[in-house]
Amino acid sequence: LKHVQLSDNPLGPRGLRSVLRCMATETNGLKSFDTSGSYGGEEPSLLENEVFNMGDLPGSGSYNLQLHRPYHRALLRMLYRAAERFHLSPAEVFIVNSEEPFHHGTKKKDGTWEVPKEGEVSLSFNLERCLDSSMFKGLDRDFDSVIKRFYKATRHQLNEKKAVPVFARWHDLDGLQGQGVLLKALSSDFVLSLPDLRVL
Repeated sequence: LKHVQLSDNPLGPRGLRSVLRCMATETNGLKSFDTSGSYGGEEPSLLENEVFNMGDLPGSGSYNLQLHRPYHRALLRMLYRAAERFHLSPAEVFIVNSEEPFHHGTKKKDGTWEVPKEGEVSLSFNLERCLDSSMFKGLDRDFDSVIKRFYKATRHQLNEKKAVPVFARWHDLDGLQGQGVLLKALSSDFVLSLPDLRVL
């Protein structure tokens, strides 16, 4: 798959974030995407679709997941992969807030996570535990290295090949409202270098 056609869909900021994360993944062959007319769309209802309650640290907090929903299962898999980037298992990172016992998913041989398909669970992502992981060992006084490693584990960075279609879309939207939506999506999940900012 080299091109994704998503024009005239009400993606909004959240949908566009998913598109950009997919585009930035180096293990796929995507080279271009079309999201023309897809920058509108209502923000999800806090009561019906919001699953995250922000904690004191960015990225920390509780996730209320209804596992019969594909979106919630996909989010749980993303959280498991986030734990792996800190060299930790899900059991080391997540605190189960639910009264009912919860058994974490299992990782298959192909690297994907098999997660429960029913039930509900409330989990807290313990970001402070992540900052105590082995990847930050010996960096107590090297704040610059801590920040760089933290962003490498929690945010995407566009390589040269992947950056071209993203910034081409930015220039296509020059002066249009969609440009602000694209910027909001980029700022949520990506580390932008100084050369990137010059393009913007």
